Amino acid sequence: MLSIPLYLTIIMALACVVTAGLRRTHGEALQIVARAAIVGCVVLLLLANNPQGYRLELIFVPVMAVGAAIAVERYLGRADPDVVPRLG
Repeated sequence: MLSIPLYLTIIMALACVVTAGLRRTHGEALQIVARAAIVGCVVLLLLANNPQGYRLELIFVPVMAVGAAIAVERYLGRADPDVVPRLG
């Protein structure tokens, strides 16, 4: 019975990371950093692939937060491109 919340959490986390990685950035600094952080997280997980007792999945938490924020903005329809600061 405890495995159902675990699978829901994993699915939601993957959806947030995919949302943060696939959305076009339009020069938004936070999304550019989140996309680069996804690559950095994957590289770190590949390099640290040995039993060491650390919670390595926690490095994805900031990227999941960005993905969740994007999904909430999209759901509420409040993604105003004029409010978001741009690079350049």
